[in-house]
Amino acid sequence: MKKCKLCLIMMIVCMSACHKTVDAPAAGEIMTLQLYKDGKPASNVSTPGDNYTYATVVAVLDSTIVDTTNAVSFTTDAGTFSNGTASVSAKIDLHGKAYAYLKSASILTAHVQATVGSNNVQNIDVPFSTSWPDKLLINLPATASDTFTNRITITATLKKNMGMPSAGFELGFYATDTSGKPKGSFNNITLSDSDGNVSVQYWLQDSMYKNFITIKGFLVRSPGDSIIGINKMLFTK
Repeated sequence: MKKCKLCLIMMIVCMSACHKTVDAPAAGEIMTLQLYKDGKPASNVSTPGDNYTYATVVAVLDSTIVDTTNAVSFTTDAGTFSNGTASVSAKIDLHGKAYAYLKSASILTAHVQATVGSNNVQNIDVPFSTSWPDKLLINLPATASDTFTNRITITATLKKNMGMPSAGFELGFYATDTSGKPKGSFNNITLSDSDGNVSVQYWLQDSMYKNFITIKGFLVRSPGDSIIGINKMLFTK
């Protein structure tokens, strides 16, 4: 009887010694989120908020833990994914990666959340920066006349070859006569709207002048780097 009790005690001790607690892997060990540029991780990358250029968000998964037949679900609080909505599902490839592509029409930081399985969740910030225009169009009437109170409303439009420029740009304007001398003044200049349009009023202040006036608009990006638009209108009386 004593021998049986001793055997039982030894078995319990052995089972206790052999049994080890396995800690569940942390979420960051299962999946990490990264921003990519040109096919490589780029932690400090920023994407123009032009509603055209996509930021690349990559979920990198441990394929020994995650079933790669699953998909990663991405959601965002700003901008839209490549499917045109605020959520998208992406398959995990043979390298254990799932890709999502996000664009924005505004300057902001979008927050993207990725989920795989029932409770493996990770988050990443996706910054969108100023979308600079490529050119400036000055829209003028073909002819105009001047009186003491007449103000001519001019529209300038910022354009970008791909996508839209950011809103809120401030433009400068100046006008010259046919001899190249400054002529008239500008008032009530608005900031560019979401369509790139700027409104400004021009006052010639010379009812005797009958000839062309050249209007130039400009946006200074940095010293020595300006976007300029030029047009002319004819004052007839």
